Amino acid sequence: MNQKKYKILSVDGGGIKGLYSAIFLERLEDQYGPLWPYFNLVCGTSTGGIIALAIASGVPAKTIVQFYKEAGPKIFHYKSSFAHSLRRFKHVVATTKYDNKELKRALEQVFEDRTIGDCHTNVLIPSVNMTKGRIRIFKSDHAPDLTKDNQKRIVDVALATSAAPMFLPIASFETEDGLEEFVDGGLAANNPSLFGLQEYLGYYKDKGKYEDFALLSLSTLHDNLKFELGEMKRRPPFIKWKDKLFSLMMDTQSVAAHYHILYLLKSINGDYLRIRSLELTKEEKKHIDLDKAYPRALSILIEKGEKVYEEYKHDPLLKKFFMTESKEEPA
Repeated sequence: MNQKKYKILSVDGGGIKGLYSAIFLERLEDQYGPLWPYFNLVCGTSTGGIIALAIASGVPAKTIVQFYKEAGPKIFHYKSSFAHSLRRFKHVVATTKYDNKELKRALEQVFEDRTIGDCHTNVLIPSVNMTKGRIRIFKSDHAPDLTKDNQKRIVDVALATSAAPMFLPIASFETEDGLEEFVDGGLAANNPSLFGLQEYLGYYKDKGKYEDFALLSLSTLHDNLKFELGEMKRRPPFIKWKDKLFSLMMDTQSVAAHYHILYLLKSINGDYLRIRSLELTKEEKKHIDLDKAYPRALSILIEKGEKVYEEYKHDPLLKKFFMTESKEEPA
């Protein structure tokens, strides 16, 4: 893969399941060194947005893994069955399942006061603007018509892309249009690969600088959410959907984006590699969800992340991403 490939790294959303992707990236970094020099654009949604911002900022992948191991259980704190039932009741009738104080504290430890403009390579981070009722893509100001985001704090953007409805509070901060509120980008684009590809097509294709693109897309570990026949009829509508709807929506969106890209590849030139979600056993499925951050859940995510790296590490297409650096300067 030569220097004229426009190379994109994309990381799906999925709460604590981002540890699965982070382990894969840590192993890549062990092999090839810092990852950001190999990509012209790093995209991420929700937890994948946090990972993308870290990679683009030059944060070592091992630090990202530690972020999930240490901050994850504090953000998605596990409690006794009674406390869990009480929190679940509050979650149903009044508020979000968790606050974002621990998340914000952990993000500030990693990113401090760095801004989008401090990233070493370009980034693209989807969120949903609740104030305006539309998707909001935070990205590096890499073209004359992009002048909004380089001064935005990475912590604010990370909170905006990861504010999962029902799980974490709405994120709010001052923008060029005043105070605005944001929720998880997974509502619109849990797999941001399509937006990364759109960035290439809109700004770089047929401009002479790149012959085509190469897209490396990382799934999080899907919990293979299924319902027994008749289960949804036996439970009250609000309760039966409240915890599962967001996870189901994120997983199905990610798969849909993957198939859209496969279809587009019939009419445009480029390389595409999707790092898949491994299958889970029946026992493992009980421990995997976007907010399950207790020891057994983390151990499964780490084990599966190691396993999926072993599956792909000799893939010729994966190796091509790291034959040459992108040589692209950020905006």
